[in-house]
Amino acid sequence: MVKLLNHKKFAKNKFTFRNHDQNFIDLQISLNGDHQIQNASVAIQALLVLSQTNILSLSSTSIYKGLSKAFWPGRFETIQGTPNFILDGAHNPEGIQALVNNIQNEKNVTLLISILGDKDYETMLRSLKEIKNIQLYLTTFDYPRALTFEEVEEIAKHFSIHAVPNWKEFIEQKKSEKLHHTLYVTGSLYFISEVRQFLLAYNSSSD
Repeated sequence: MVKLLNHKKFAKNKFTFRNHDQNFIDLQISLNGDHQIQNASVAIQALLVLSQTNILSLSSTSIYKGLSKAFWPGRFETIQGTPNFILDGAHNPEGIQALVNNIQNEKNVTLLISILGDKDYETMLRSLKEIKNIQLYLTTFDYPRALTFEEVEEIAKHFSIHAVPNWKEFIEQKKSEKLHHTLYVTGSLYFISEVRQFLLAYNSSSD
């Protein structure tokens, strides 16, 4: 049995892991999001089981150090700037629900999403619309399985959200407005990869 104590959300991502014979206090993970604490706990339990079979040697220090240094680009990753962007490759209903759980208490949420045409976009958009005070923007990008802009417009109209024809221009516009609240970008991992490269290059050229 695994017992989790999540002491603090987002700021330091600290938690305590306990099972029947192990106790790790104030573990800290670099990955943001409550679901990452659950993921980290499953990983710890798996490693502890393997260490008991002599498949690997595991120290408490290595667990603390590994969790604190773990990094996954595009998984609730913050790209600093004005405004800050948080990129989260939530590409299915389960991932979107995890994102919703993490940001649903934010006062103002501006979110840009691009979903592949073969995904369950209806469930994903319905989940996002449960967030109060959300400004939701649907876009497309250059990828064979991406929605066409005609499909984006039709879906946006159906869900009463905004259709964005060019995501790069959208980001440039938001940057020019110098907003003080974080903007979220989510959806396809392929889309997140392109947005990440664009933002890093944009920030580099602005330095």
